[in-house]
Amino acid sequence: MKRMRALADSRLYVLTDSRMIDTRDIFAIVDAVAAAGADIIQYREKHKSRELMLAETRRLAEIVHNREKLFIINDYADLVAESGADGVHLGQDDMSVAAARKIIPDGTLIGFSTHSVAQAVA
Repeated sequence: MKRMRALADSRLYVLTDSRMIDTRDIFAIVDAVAAAGADIIQYREKHKSRELMLAETRRLAEIVHNREKLFIINDYADLVAESGADGVHLGQDDMSVAAARKIIPDGTLIGFSTHSVAQAVA
């Protein structure tokens, strides 16, 4: 599978966060980061409206895919399905992996945060 191979070959994973960058330039920043060698870009925005996040993720997915990189969305599996992202990253307080699998396309990557050995085993 192409996404799994790209994930296995990845060396640099970059997260966006509007609290740390001027998001008026998010598209240019993400394009530059991908061009400079980032293999995976994760959209991590927790304080924007769903409408804005959908618009941004659709455009960012296109930018990242044009650079032949992976695009991951933090927390929102529904946006993954709608934007064409390669995967979702879920935290301990987000939906379960099983629930995410029901709404994302087959072959979509799912990452899940763990903070202890017990969480990883579970």
